[in-house]
Amino acid sequence: MKKIFIIFAFVFFVANFTNYANAQTDDEVVILYTSSGKIVIELFSDDAPKTVQNFLNLADSGFYDGVLFHRIIKDFMIQGGDPLSKDPESQSMWGTGDAGQNIEAEFNTIKHNRGIVSMARSSHPNSASSQFFIVHGDSNFLDEQYTVFGRIITQESFDTLDKIASLETVDRDVPVDRERAKILSAEVIKRSKISDSLELGNPERIFSSIPEPTTFAESDFEELFLEGTNYYEDKQYQLALSSFLSALDKKPEDIETLKFIGLTLAQQGQYDNALDYFDKILVLEPNHIKALYNKGVIFYYKNESGKAIQFFDQLLELDPNHLDALHEKGVVLLSTGRFEESISYFERVLEINPKDAGAMYNLGVSYAKLGKHTESQILIDAALSENENMVEALNVKAVTLFDENNFHDAEITLKRVLSIEPENIKALQNLAVLLQELEKFEESEKYYEKLIELASDDVIVIHNYAVFLLDVEKYEESISYWDKLLEIEPNNTVALNDKGVALLALGRYEEALEHFNLALQIDPSNQESIENKKLLEDEIKKETSGGGCLIATATYGSELAPQVQMLREIRDNSLLQTQSGQSFMQGFNQFYYSFSPTIADYERQNPVFKEAVKIVITPLVASLSLLNYVDLDSEESVLGYGIGLIILNVGMYFVAPVIVISKLKK
Repeated sequence: MKKIFIIFAFVFFVANFTNYANAQTDDEVVILYTSSGKIVIELFSDDAPKTVQNFLNLADSGFYDGVLFHRIIKDFMIQGGDPLSKDPESQSMWGTGDAGQNIEAEFNTIKHNRGIVSMARSSHPNSASSQFFIVHGDSNFLDEQYTVFGRIITQESFDTLDKIASLETVDRDVPVDRERAKILSAEVIKRSKISDSLELGNPERIFSSIPEPTTFAESDFEELFLEGTNYYEDKQYQLALSSFLSALDKKPEDIETLKFIGLTLAQQGQYDNALDYFDKILVLEPNHIKALYNKGVIFYYKNESGKAIQFFDQLLELDPNHLDALHEKGVVLLSTGRFEESISYFERVLEINPKDAGAMYNLGVSYAKLGKHTESQILIDAALSENENMVEALNVKAVTLFDENNFHDAEITLKRVLSIEPENIKALQNLAVLLQELEKFEESEKYYEKLIELASDDVIVIHNYAVFLLDVEKYEESISYWDKLLEIEPNNTVALNDKGVALLALGRYEEALEHFNLALQIDPSNQESIENKKLLEDEIKKETSGGGCLIATATYGSELAPQVQMLREIRDNSLLQTQSGQSFMQGFNQFYYSFSPTIADYERQNPVFKEAVKIVITPLVASLSLLNYVDLDSEESVLGYGIGLIILNVGMYFVAPVIVISKLKK
């Protein structure tokens, strides 16, 4: 009887072993061919049969061909599967696309560990459709809240996951280099065709399985926490904070909730409050890596570099190869002028990950600070070879090209930055200055206007735009921006001096002199203000004695002098306050002063000639005095009265003499 039992047991074992082997070799797997490598996914049809079938159908139909991993958060996950991500013009909608139908949630006990593939969804449990995510760093706070349906099973898959997760991102976690985050195609094949699968064993599960009843408080906590993470991912930080705080009321010592509250407060700039929550984590778990790292980053943002370094050092004692801590400590050292020390940390990052573009870039900046420009340029170029759309490196390259007078390539490089980040302040500013240098004023002004929209209170932006307006002779507009700058920095001698220059150009001499004097009170050695003040005083002296103006010279010391002074005031206070008035005066002055100085000089030499000129111009001065009795408060009034006076003087000086001469002849 015993013999029969042994034979039966052996047969049962063989039968079961055969079934397991068939499951391993005959199951279907999905291969995602991405631009960064292959990702092979095994599927858990026992745990999520409907989700697996949906994924197989979409992969087999070509649905995923060309979609992006449109949302990338390093150490958390990479998310893809949105058909809208095929269209760059729809970027604002990425994350909302689907396959046209939803599938029911199949939450299970498999943990969201590194390499797990799970379905993305909205806040509604049954809203999953085509979007999925691959876990980059263990994220067990998602357990039993999202449908796990597979995992990646080859070393190349994990390497590809790391490559994509390390891509640089911009707003909404969108990758900068989209091509390297693209799924080129998907293929469904038998598992037996995969020769390099890893021996991973069964996926890790939660011991307290789903069927076990949860208390009302636990259910509330999970719902609030999930709500908070959804708000956080959507950058709705105030709503996220409210949900996390409510969740913390249910579980006051939950480390993940404390961490997210700290992160949310930091995103809102509430650094001190954020530090309090990371401190609470460290009380519960003194060596919590992420809490130490986040404290270091926050102290860096607070410009407390010593404390930032202290926490990065503490973390590096626990994990000497922590890339982010090594990199961030290097950044802190770089920002505080400790360039030699920063180099050693960036080099350490590159020893661990030779293709880290961020470390290459910062190492290049460190070398540049030490005057090693050749080494710096090599590293900046190397960073761009790893990430051709790295905006920081592109900006530095553009400045280098500008310094080398290679304006054409500098312009192309800056416009490339703006194609990646249309609101990159540094690129907009550099491009505006470059185009101004090239005298492409209309194009330059467009970029300055964009800058003013984005950074209306930025001192450098205001200053550069005011200088531009001064260069293109838009003096009134220039003055308005100097005034804005002086509201922020009342003792800015450059603004005082350049506003004086604009006032001088408009003939508003007293105001100009006042600003030059203010600049010299702040900095008595300001050479530019000294020279401008002297120039202005010479101009005033010329005007009071006639100078190069034949009218002022002819009327100087006569009964007409007060009327001429009154006309100057009308010019400064009314005529030059309008665009048409400014345009007229610029054209008139150019014509008038082409002959006026010669006549004025002859007037000073010959009193009889001076008296003759005074008699000739008396009707002109009298007619212009009429402007004292009208309102020149609009473009229309300036044009109307101006044209009328021109016609009147043409009549007096040309038409009337012709008529008189004609009658005399008859």
